[in-house]
Parts: sequence; structure tokens; C-alpha cells
Amino acid sequence: MQLKIHTLFQPIQANGRVPSNQYIEITPSPKLAPYVSCYWLSEPVTENQEPDSSSETLKALREGSVDRVLPDGCSDIIFEHDLKANKYRTLFSGIFDEPFTITYVQNHPVRKFGVRFFPGGNHSLLGIPQQDFAKSHFDIDLVWAGKLKRLKIGFSKSRCSKKKCRSWKNFWFLSCAPKL
Repeated sequence: MQLKIHTLFQPIQANGRVPSNQYIEITPSPKLAPYVSCYWLSEPVTENQEPDSSSETLKALREGSVDRVLPDGCSDIIFEHDLKANKYRTLFSGIFDEPFTITYVQNHPVRKFGVRFFPGGNHSLLGIPQQDFAKSHFDIDLVWAGKLKRLKIGFSKSRCSKKKCRSWKNFWFLSCAPKL
């Protein structure tokens, strides 16, 4: 049943709820579709994409916006780029059984690229029980020490989401294909 879940269940987060950030989902390759729900990108809206700067909505956005993530049984690996400090971090987000919030702060922009796994899909990559990481976000090196170093460096050099998807796919098959 695990390999068929992708044909029955498509967890999708809503887009456009927070005008200060754009959210995009990208379909994985057919070979990864049984394990990966989608790749996703969340990044701040650029100055030329913003509405009239005198609007009340934009003033509120500059102070900070909140978005809610609903539980869907999926887990994620999230590559974050803090644009203000020019720092990178990579997180593993376990499954949640309650909604949680994400705060967007306009004067502290963060670009994120994520890989959303179907329930159990991350087990073939990480090889650890999913329940050990439920309801939390962990630094990926605490979960899977050193394995993503080259991938993280490649992600930090590219803004192109298609290149990131291709890098992830190549990484997956090079490091995980024998286990599948």
C-alpha cells in the first residue's frame, strides 16, 4: 500500500494566504512520486511584485505575517536561506497532529526549499522511525549527520527551483537507490 499512496492522497498547502511570500509546489519525478509528495518553495515577494507601498495591507505585512500549516501526515526536509544574515540551515520537520504557525517577518526575509515526503516516505531515505521525530523540527545533522553536506552547498549556490529539484533527485538516487 505504501507505494500506491501517491495515487490516492495529495497533500497540498494553500497558496496566496500571505501576500508577503509566494509559495510554489513542484511535482516530483515519477520514480520519486511514491515517496515524495512535492518539492516546495517559499520566498519573499520582491519589491517590484509588491502592491502600492502606501496600502494598509503592505504596512501590516512589513510588521510580520502569520500562516498556518495543517497536519497532513507528511514530513519535510527544509533548506532555509536567511537572506539578511546570508546564513543557511537545513531542518527535518516531523509529522504533526496539530496545526502550527509560521511567521513571516518582512525585514528578516527567508527563502525556503522543501522536500515533502508522504507518510513513511522519508523512512527509505533516513532509515529511522518517523515517530522519533514527530511534532518537532530538528537540525538535519542531528537526524542524519553529514549526509547532506554536498547537497546543502549546491542549494546555497542556486536560486533555480528546477535545479534544486534535479539536485535532490540525483542525490536521492545516488545515496538511496540500493535501499529502495
